[in-house]
Amino acid sequence: VLTTLTLQLLQLGEAGTIHNKKAQIATACGASDYLRSLESAAATAVKNALNKAIEAATTAMKKKVASASTSPETQGAGQIIATRLTEGAVRAMGAIFAQNHAVSAGLSAIGRLAGGQEVIAELTSLKIADVTTVRAASATTTGNHLKIAPDLQISKKAACAGDDGSRKKDGEKIAADQNSPDEISLAVLSPAAPWTYDGQLTVCGHSTPNTPIAGISCADDQTSFGIKGGSVFKTTIKTTTKKEAKLASEYTEETSTNTVPNGPTITAELKLLLQLEKAVDTISAISVETDAATIAKSSDIQEAIARAVDGDSATYANPATKPKGDALIKAMFGDKAENV
Repeated sequence: VLTTLTLQLLQLGEAGTIHNKKAQIATACGASDYLRSLESAAATAVKNALNKAIEAATTAMKKKVASASTSPETQGAGQIIATRLTEGAVRAMGAIFAQNHAVSAGLSAIGRLAGGQEVIAELTSLKIADVTTVRAASATTTGNHLKIAPDLQISKKAACAGDDGSRKKDGEKIAADQNSPDEISLAVLSPAAPWTYDGQLTVCGHSTPNTPIAGISCADDQTSFGIKGGSVFKTTIKTTTKKEAKLASEYTEETSTNTVPNGPTITAELKLLLQLEKAVDTISAISVETDAATIAKSSDIQEAIARAVDGDSATYANPATKPKGDALIKAMFGDKAENV
């Protein structure tokens, strides 16, 4: 006897959710890793569902072959089971493919956001280098002029990869509220502000030319000038939360336009992510009934058997018809559908 075959997601918390409530994003690399974990969870859910549908279709074919050399009654029962399995598999695949656009668009959005986070992780090292002092008289003279020199520490490994090649991750919360709204955290860039005089990203006055900037103090009305460098970008973590603690709830709209990525970009991508989440939830609810005993006792099978034994107007509920129907069902399927 077959057991019930249900298409389910891996246990990821709430049925259908792909979020990890324990995630604690603190870096661009951590954000990228989390996004890619959502991508992986969604892809696995679709793959598992398709595999289960294929399994149901394969079982149907086996049932047809197995019942072909049995008694007419058992052959009929086998055909019913095989038909039901095939119908369930087709219905499941249809439901999965109906979500194809939402899944594809959502995965693409995740890819763009994750890739952007890896670029941001690299750009956080972009600085203006210190510039050694130059005499004021030649600070704007060709060849000796002050030069603003960007300095980017380009990684020698793949973006966001550790020494062993594995993806860099952020830590998780020790305890997390599993009933809190889902959220997405992203590292965003904004221009770094120059410090006050004698600080980063400022011109430095000094009495002596050809003096390295590091460690010196800047002063007013000097005869030489240098550049105190510093980071070009300020990196912050922006967290966007769903309006409600419901899977289908929309993410709060982001409207700020002073960061990269900006609010409208984040909002547009999270709308696609939400469609993916809904699609995964729908896919996780798909099921195919393959228990032979359950199929044999289903109301439509009972009604079909009733009409077969007592005519087109017969019903299984009729006291005169029910015993005949039960007898035929037993002959076809067995007491507990053991025949098939």
